Amino acid sequence: MDLSLVDQLLLLSLNDEKGNFTGDSNSLGIAVSMGIIFELALKNRISISDKNIIVQNSEGLNDELLDFCFSEIVKFNKPRSLKEWVQDFQWKFDKIKQMSLQKLIDLGILKQKEEKFLWIFSKSLYPSENLLPENQLRRRIYEIVFNGERPSVQEIILLGIIDSLNLTLVFFGEKTKVESKKILKDYYSRIDEFGLINDTVKIINEEILALSTSLMTFVSTTTVLNSLN
Repeated sequence: MDLSLVDQLLLLSLNDEKGNFTGDSNSLGIAVSMGIIFELALKNRISISDKNIIVQNSEGLNDELLDFCFSEIVKFNKPRSLKEWVQDFQWKFDKIKQMSLQKLIDLGILKQKEEKFLWIFSKSLYPSENLLPENQLRRRIYEIVFNGERPSVQEIILLGIIDSLNLTLVFFGEKTKVESKKILKDYYSRIDEFGLINDTVKIINEEILALSTSLMTFVSTTTVLNSLN
């Protein structure tokens, strides 16, 4: 089953029974945006030059969500910074999220249900229909982080996004939050040792790590301001 980084991030952040998202939506939006950039780089569709994203290969990806995001970059038709694209995809997070959720529903992993609140309004929830794919993903992450299993490129990047955006509580739970964060910091600092990352992904990784700090500062400030309104 071919799940993109976006699919994996959303699947891991959903409450299996209730079907609602755990954690902060702004942080998840940034994580998903980063996942899109990395996915396009891994598939050799984009490269980076002078901090700008450049189209390297305009061929489609046979994935509705990735094709939509890639088409946004292609049709822009001029260099634009990685930061601008991360922010652009974050602004489009609701649309991107729905496309990924629909894919997970079509694959039989999630189901959709409507829940009424205040007797008038309704909201969509996405509880698990088939827990096997998520359980396999969580087991694989656990084996990599705590038992030293060798990761794939996509798994390295997934762990890096979780670490850089302080999402360890959401993905690992309260019991292992501190331990997993410490291990991830050490693990991700040795990314070159695995010899799996190409130059484009390395450069994007460096830019993403620098960017994540400023974006998370913005998210924290926004969250505080929203709580005061």
